[in-house]
Amino acid sequence: MKKTLTTVLTLTLVCAVLLGLCACGGTETKPETTAAPVQTDAAPAQTEAAPAEGVDFSIYPADFNDFSMADLKSYLRAYGVFTHDDWTIDMSAGDLGVIGAEAGTIYMDMTGGTVMDLIFRFDPNGGESVEKVLNGVKENHELKPDVEGAEATAIDAKLGTFCISYSLGADADHIAALVKAIKDLSAHYGVEPDFVIE
Repeated sequence: MKKTLTTVLTLTLVCAVLLGLCACGGTETKPETTAAPVQTDAAPAQTEAAPAEGVDFSIYPADFNDFSMADLKSYLRAYGVFTHDDWTIDMSAGDLGVIGAEAGTIYMDMTGGTVMDLIFRFDPNGGESVEKVLNGVKENHELKPDVEGAEATAIDAKLGTFCISYSLGADADHIAALVKAIKDLSAHYGVEPDFVIE
């Protein structure tokens, strides 16, 4: 009963987050071709991430400003954090327009509800409007759509123009692996995170 209630509560929170972010439109799942290995079987998610040295960085841009959402998802798969391709939902332009993000991804355990990651990427050349949003995230650790009555989404890490939320999930091992992956990515590129909440 407790597990069912937790699952329902998590899925309700997901709906609330998505409704808070969406002005219109829906989400769409898009299969993506990357050079990194993808695990799609039903095995439990790995709880320990491989060291970043095990990731082939030659397939990624040399400049972190050119690191796209597709690159981040590929990296997290190669690192062993995103182990279920069918848990990945790419947000549509309609979902993202209200916050001004260039790309957005949800990585969520659809059955157990224990994993819930939201990742947003903003255009590094997006000008003052993007700078204003990112400064707000840096100061308040939340992303608030510029819509009256919209709820803010807690942001747990900010690396460059990537804003990442993982505290809606309950899987401590997954969160620890994601935090380590963010820190190792930061170290590889020499880009200091604005914050990473552990």
